[in-house]
Amino acid sequence: MVLWLVASQIAHWMKQPQAEEVVKALAWVCTINASAAVAQNLLRRNLNFKAIHLGQVLSFAIGYFAIGVPLAAYGFGVWALIGSVLAQSLIAAICMVKAQPHAKRPMLKYPEGAGSMIQFGAQAFGTNLLNWAIGNIDRLIVGRAFPGTGLGLYNTTY
Repeated sequence: MVLWLVASQIAHWMKQPQAEEVVKALAWVCTINASAAVAQNLLRRNLNFKAIHLGQVLSFAIGYFAIGVPLAAYGFGVWALIGSVLAQSLIAAICMVKAQPHAKRPMLKYPEGAGSMIQFGAQAFGTNLLNWAIGNIDRLIVGRAFPGTGLGLYNTTY
């Protein structure tokens, strides 16, 4: 939600005002991926990597080949890529949840108290945010210095 709300500031900072709608559309990927995080982590804990990889391969094939390529062929441009990413994320999430069913209701009571759960969640969120920043800071810098094609060329060579 935060990414969606600051999309115009991100687009302005990247010197790409037309990218605001793209950032807003791709912000949904965070929500979709979060909806499958519990199932995917349970699959990892159970060492069921086959289900994880089958879901990833299936979602990639459908998202990019069955949806993205036809959209690109019909001239949807950047929206073909956005449609591919959204479809891939949604299909992968569905595969993970189907492979590892779990309770979908929030646990409002926690044996050790809400404070320890909030502290753990804040640490996990902070760690994930820092890992994302470390892995993508170069793209943010290149995207700001060389908007559009320059960032695409950088990502391709990376």
